[in-house]
Amino acid sequence: MDPDALKRDNVSGASEILRDAGRALLEHLDSGTPQSLQRFGLELIRSQPRMAPLFNLVNAALLASGDAASEVRVFLEQHERAENAVLAQAEPLILDAQCIGIYSRSSTVIRALLRARQRGGRFRIFVTESRPMREGNRAAEELARAGVAVTLAVDAAMRQLVNDSDLILLGADAISATSWTNKIGSAALASLARAAASPLWILTTTQKFIPDRIRLPGEADHARDEVWPQAPDNIKVANRYFESVSIRAASGVIAETGVLDPAALHRLENEVEIATPLLREFSS
Repeated sequence: MDPDALKRDNVSGASEILRDAGRALLEHLDSGTPQSLQRFGLELIRSQPRMAPLFNLVNAALLASGDAASEVRVFLEQHERAENAVLAQAEPLILDAQCIGIYSRSSTVIRALLRARQRGGRFRIFVTESRPMREGNRAAEELARAGVAVTLAVDAAMRQLVNDSDLILLGADAISATSWTNKIGSAALASLARAAASPLWILTTTQKFIPDRIRLPGEADHARDEVWPQAPDNIKVANRYFESVSIRAASGVIAETGVLDPAALHRLENEVEIATPLLREFSS
């Protein structure tokens, strides 16, 4: 998969896109030149500019002192192990829940729910559409095929999601010591959950961590037809997929090592080394 194909993927979760980007990077390393790695890596980052694991993957490859392909494989293997550990960490919460609210389609959240289902979980799911691409519909189908009872509602029914759920689980495309990036609408859902004292947890691996000093490329508006086919020309259609939300809006962050408290998140800030001047352009 090349960067253009990655850019067109507007329904997959961050972990799925990371795996596709890893394969693309390995193919490039097999046929390209070391000198072209920076350019190709930058294209990958810009193909999905809000997804921190792509930045961290490219950064790891450029930091490699020897075989960059081996470093890419190690990064992907570490992410897979970390994600499996996240699923295990989240399992007790899920098994104790009767109704779980989810939003959009986090592949990590879906995997955690399916794992808990296989271990005897009898929870129900409440999910909203997640317009304009309706990733929530896809999540509903996946879970229903596994025998999970699912209720799907429009995004405007987020208050009903909060009222009906005793646990809300969201994924992350990026996370820092102060905020996390997820599907637009996550801030509204988190605000409703906080007002209702409903627990809302973020499931993520530390491969999605990005220091606050890093400024990933901005997100341009997506196709207006996704929101309003044949909209009048004199109406501007705003269509952004992602937004940043304060970490404090969530009950907490569940990562591969357990719950990351604010102190743990701040410690991660100093553990990211920026590889090259090319990537330092994102550093503030």
